[in-house]
Amino acid sequence: MKEYRPDGPVLAEYMRSQAPVKIIQGPIGSGKSLASAMCIWMKALEQVKQKGGVRKCRAHVFRDRYPALEETTLKTWLDWFPEKEFGRFYWSKPYLHEIRLGDVYLDVHFVALEDERSADFFKSLETTIVWFNEVQYMDRLLVDEAVTRVGRYPRVIDGGAVNPQVIADMNAPSEMHWIPMMRGDVAIPEDFTLEKRNALKKPADWEFFIQPPGLVEVKDDSGVVEEYRENREAENTAYLAKGYYLNAIKGKTKSWIDANVLNRVSPRREGKPVLASFRRDVHVAKRPLEPIGDLPLILGADFGRRPTVTFWQHLRLRWFCIHEFAALDMGSAQFAPMLRNELAQRFPGRKFTIWGDPSGDFKGQNDDKTPYQIFRANGLPIQPAPSNLFTVRLQALEQVLTRMVDGEPGLLISPTCTNLIAAFDGGYHFRRMAMSGERYSEMPEKDNYSDFADSAQYAILGGGEGRMLLTGSAEKPKPKKLKNDGYNPLKKVGGVRRW
Repeated sequence: MKEYRPDGPVLAEYMRSQAPVKIIQGPIGSGKSLASAMCIWMKALEQVKQKGGVRKCRAHVFRDRYPALEETTLKTWLDWFPEKEFGRFYWSKPYLHEIRLGDVYLDVHFVALEDERSADFFKSLETTIVWFNEVQYMDRLLVDEAVTRVGRYPRVIDGGAVNPQVIADMNAPSEMHWIPMMRGDVAIPEDFTLEKRNALKKPADWEFFIQPPGLVEVKDDSGVVEEYRENREAENTAYLAKGYYLNAIKGKTKSWIDANVLNRVSPRREGKPVLASFRRDVHVAKRPLEPIGDLPLILGADFGRRPTVTFWQHLRLRWFCIHEFAALDMGSAQFAPMLRNELAQRFPGRKFTIWGDPSGDFKGQNDDKTPYQIFRANGLPIQPAPSNLFTVRLQALEQVLTRMVDGEPGLLISPTCTNLIAAFDGGYHFRRMAMSGERYSEMPEKDNYSDFADSAQYAILGGGEGRMLLTGSAEKPKPKKLKNDGYNPLKKVGGVRRW
């Protein structure tokens, strides 16, 4: 057998993991499929010896179609586990590699799950480890079925399976795939039922691994990508030809490059992102953000039937979003008490200010009170943001996104704020017009993404960036002392009162 060493820390950590379900996402050529194949071999070596001194292990490798299974998965497998060295390979569907090497008795089944009926395949399955190759093409139901079938071979009376696992690899999927939702990368759609939402909660013992991108973007001052450069942190480059990624992107669309080389989960839609300067790897914190000391909160509020609030703190020209709170199909009368309770429970005793949509001071169609009056009646002092002009709000937000303070980004979002991250990462977009050429709407599309982006703009604009934008200083203007020249309009002059 050829010697294999994982070329990269994420690959190595993925291979070491004994989580019952582990999933790795990486760009093309990043070695994730080979690492998964090696996990099967390692699993066989882990099993205890049974009577006769053999280690028995059974693996199932799944792909979405047989052509893809034959052209990629089997090629990788047989390149490292050739039939002459490891044992007979049965070339009939579903394929089977019967490995008999030393004390290892390993049967590896290769199966394509091509339609919804594939779930029936799992009904009587008894296996040790399952590998989903390119799981971005797989339905969640299949993975759930596999979880119930690993660990059923070898039998308990023969010693049982040691650390049974479901493993999977993938390129970056679309935002509607269940894995980025479960990881918290993107917002769960509002029309999902409570049952669906609960099913997308990450099990505590599942582990996800994300590899570095193959290339990095070089942008101009306006945030437009000028060129791509090789990423020094890219993994598996020891096994790739020189210039592999730069050659791979030639003639490819931006969405293809994002998914397959930049390893980026982002909204897939016909439109143009409003916030071209946002970068998930720069502006999203690696771990959840906690409130800073006793620093006050700055809240941004957007009204309507999808009331949305983002929670910020501002310290030395840097903005930190630490929480988000929203509701669906709810008016201010219901939402305001909920927001008050959220503040009391999450941030008890902390001072805060709220900046809202200036149009919130107008009465709703079904209520004689404005959202501002309702908020204030619930003990939530709110004031209108300095401007509702889109160009002003966007410029204020862009100047924070492009700001660096002592080498750190001027804006940082907690990874728990999944809706805001999805909005900034392309969800907040200009709609492509139904006409020839690259024409887009002048204003962002109004949807749940825009609500979160708008609330952030109100907070940042009202919290000091409005003054910074207009005056160059975040300090509030000090009252001016007027020079008294001694003139008194009430003083009589020559017996006549001057008016």
